[in-house]
Formats: sequence, C-alpha cells, structure tokens
Amino acid sequence: MSLWSILVFGTLRLVTNCDYDRLQELANEHGTLRKMPGHGPYCTHSYHIQTLQDNISLFTPEILDHVNLLVVVAGHELVKKDEPLCCRADSFVGKTDIHFPTDISLLSDACRKTVEFAAVLAQQYRLTGWQQLST
Repeated sequence: MSLWSILVFGTLRLVTNCDYDRLQELANEHGTLRKMPGHGPYCTHSYHIQTLQDNISLFTPEILDHVNLLVVVAGHELVKKDEPLCCRADSFVGKTDIHFPTDISLLSDACRKTVEFAAVLAQQYRLTGWQQLST
C-alpha cells in the first residue's frame, strides 16, 4: 500500500470508527472513496483485509495529529504572512438530549411571552377584540 492510501484509509477508519471488514468493503466497493487513492472507475485493484490490518493498524490518532501539524506548518510557510492569520470555520449542530419536562416548559414560556407581547401591542395600538390580560 502506498503512504497516501494508508493516510486515506487510516483517516477514514479513525473518523468513522469502523472495523476492518467495513473498511475493506468501503475501500473495494465505494466508487467515490476509491478515487481518493487514485483508482479510476475501471481499476480492478482490491485491498485484502490482512493488508489493511497490517498497514492501517500502525496509523494511530497520534500520527494523524502529527500529520495535521505538518500540514499547518507547511501552510504557514506557503503563506508567509507576518500578521496573524484570520480564518473561518464551519460547524454543525449536534443533537441534544432535552428531557421531557424541559421541552414542554420551554414551549409554555414561549406561548406565555407571545400572549403578553400581543396584549401590550393591542393596548398600544388600541385594538379591539382582545380580552383583558390577567397577570
């Protein structure tokens, strides 16, 4: 296996936390993933599970951190700016675990504040048809 293939499949295994059977299936069958190490659509090269285990078991999270550090250092040398770099990052929303009473109380608070605000607006603009708000 080439070092690039080990990096691609090792990173995939660390990120997805998959076993070697799943990794072998991805490495041999997933068309888009096979393009990353340079296999074209008609390439018949396949990875045996023992080859994956022998090579990728050596690819640890520490090695990935070291590779990331080397990439960052190389990027800083390429840009060669004296002032601090400004960058943007993207993130994603994770699912939270809101317990049963909390979500209902939040909904109740939102409804209560909406009614209070509507009553203030009705009073301010002298709208008819609104009943007196009891606080």
